Parts: sequence; C-alpha cells; structure tokens
Amino acid sequence: MSVKILNVAQDTATTRREWLEGLTTMCAEAFPDFDRRFGAAYRKNAAGEIEMTDGFYSPDAISKETITGMLSGFNDSLDQRAVHALFNEVSHASMSQRLGELESYKLLEIPRAFDVKDVVAVGSGNSDGSGFMFVSLHDKKKRVGKIQQREWMYVAAHIAAMARIRIGGDSTDYFALADWIYDKKTGRVVDAKFVAENKDVSQHLIAAAKRIDKNRVSKDDDVVGKWQALTAGRWTLVDVSDGPQKYVVALPNDPPVCQTFALTMQQSRVLWFLLQGHSQAFVSYELGLTPTAVSRIIGGIRKKMGVRTTVELLRLTRGVLPQSALPPALTGAQKELMDGIANGLS
Repeated sequence: MSVKILNVAQDTATTRREWLEGLTTMCAEAFPDFDRRFGAAYRKNAAGEIEMTDGFYSPDAISKETITGMLSGFNDSLDQRAVHALFNEVSHASMSQRLGELESYKLLEIPRAFDVKDVVAVGSGNSDGSGFMFVSLHDKKKRVGKIQQREWMYVAAHIAAMARIRIGGDSTDYFALADWIYDKKTGRVVDAKFVAENKDVSQHLIAAAKRIDKNRVSKDDDVVGKWQALTAGRWTLVDVSDGPQKYVVALPNDPPVCQTFALTMQQSRVLWFLLQGHSQAFVSYELGLTPTAVSRIIGGIRKKMGVRTTVELLRLTRGVLPQSALPPALTGAQKELMDGIANGLS
C-alpha cells in the first residue's frame, strides 16, 4: 500500500485537484477501519494563515462547515507556535498525543466544538508553509504506536517533497523546472545544469532513477524505507511524459538552507534538519544517507563549532541561525532528557 501511495504522490500527469483526490483515496484505503476521513492540500498565505489551495476531499462526505470551521479555529488560535508545529512537520500521530508533547492541550477545544474528540493525521508539512494532510476524525481519544509512526514518516516525507513542488508553486512545466532530464528509452541525459552537470552526480541520479523504477513495481512495502525522499540531498526524481517519450526529471527540492559558518553544504543541511526538531533517523532518510554517515557528519559539525555534544550544538546555533530554522520549544520532560544526554547519560 505504501508503494501505491508514493506512485500516486509522484504522478505528474494529474491536475492538482486530481492529485489531492487520488492521494486522499489511497490514504483512505490504507486506513479502512477509520471513519470520517479527508485530505487537504494547504499552504500559508502572505498573512501567515493556512489556506486550502484546492479545497479538500472526503470519501466519507464530511461537511464543509466542519473542516473549514476547524481550519478557521487554528488560524485564529492564540497558540500559533503549536499550530506551526502541527502543520509544518512530517509525522503520523493523534492530535491529543502531539499536543501533549507540545504542552498545548487548549488546541483540542477546536475540534471538540464540532463533536470531535481526537484527530489522527498523517502530516506532510514543509517549512515554506506548503503541505498535505490526511485526517481522520474520532469520537474518542486515540494514540498512534511508534512502529506505525516510523513507517508513515517515510511516506509522509515523500508527500511533503512533492507538496513543495505541486502546492508551493503554480508552475506545472516540469521540464522548465528541472535541473536534469534523462531519456528512459535511449538511456541518455538530454539536459543538465548547475551541479547536475557533474558526471559523478549525473551517474548517481541515473542509478537512483533505475532503483526507483524497480521500487515502483515492488510488492514489498519495506522498500519505502530505502526509497529516499531527496536524491543527492537536493532533488526529487519524477517521471514525466512528452507524448510517447518517457523522461525522468530531477526537480530541485532541497530545504531552504544556506551554507553556514565554515560548514559544508551537507553539514549545513544536516544541522538545518536538526534545528527543525527532526530525528537523526529522519535526516538519514530525507537526505539519502546512512545513519552512520549522519552521526559522522554531526560529529564533524560539533568539532568545527567547538562543542562536545549535539545538545550543546543546538543550544549554540539556535541564536545564530535564522529564526525560521528554530525548533519548537521543548517540554519539561524533553528538557530533562536532553540535559541527561548532555551530561553523558545513556
């Protein structure tokens, strides 16, 4: 099922509305026991409000008043820090569960006004304010297990990557947007620019494109864990047709991070994700790196910054990097945990 969802998420032949409906339908099939489900693509407008760019789609005919009413409640909330955390993250959890971590229980009053006790969602949000969210409304408190959270983190990472392309901008000319174009029939690169012109980078993209083709027809959902969201840490590879011709294009889709201090671009990307509050496991998946490589990169950053622990590194860089890169505030329990790690405890 996860592979099928990724195929729908990366289908460039659909309109944005078709993409929204197809993605919601596939997610609903993955959660058949849930009721009152809907999917919505969204982005933040100039005023910072969350708006549904193409409306929403509900296979269960949830009323427009319920969905738009809850969205208005989030936009009008005084706790915008928690709202930002809910909509600008890649996760799978219940709302009560996530708000408990954020110590922002008051936001639960918004769905309760519509006779909804809890919300379970697959969140695919980006720092630029674009995203897609699959939501299920419930009449009692719910909790999502750690294993399911991790499995859906991979799927949500791919949906978020495509949302940055499909929702963040209005252009659908994928050839014009591409840094690299590969003809699948001839096996030749027909266009490349910027870093993608490098022979080694191009070979890496070709190998990744062939691996994705193999994954697309796999019946093993475990391949999703090996199907990285970004290729070479900066591109999303998608299939695009031009008449009978089939191409793979590399769409620039890396996070909005500038090279920091004396860090390499790769080190800057890893640090940026850590400051967003992401785990090392997520960084590994998103950038297509092994967990060992991520640990080694973090070690290199700590050495350059003159700190001994990752906790010290984050404390030091929070006040130096742009505000948009700041992670949400930690809860009391999280602070205790981080202090323990900083003091060398397991």
